[in-house]
Amino acid sequence: MKTTVDIPDELYPQIAAASAAHGVSVEQFILMAAQCNIEQSAAAGDAAMKEAEALAWWNSFGKADPKAVAEVQAIVDEEFSRVDPEGWE
Repeated sequence: MKTTVDIPDELYPQIAAASAAHGVSVEQFILMAAQCNIEQSAAAGDAAMKEAEALAWWNSFGKADPKAVAEVQAIVDEEFSRVDPEGWE
């Protein structure tokens, strides 16, 4: 696909110099820069999503069904009652 992009006059020399330093054409350099930007944005979005998922439990804190909480607590209590406290000293 072809498209036309207007690059400000003051920016083009910097792009041309950077592309020459990387040993690629201006077109290739712009494509590489665009791809890099997309990947960084995706990575930042992934990191934000992981952080939100990690905190998701916090958002439901205190909102659980009391009956379900009691059932889970009973299971936890039963499991901990099997632990020999002297074995942990």
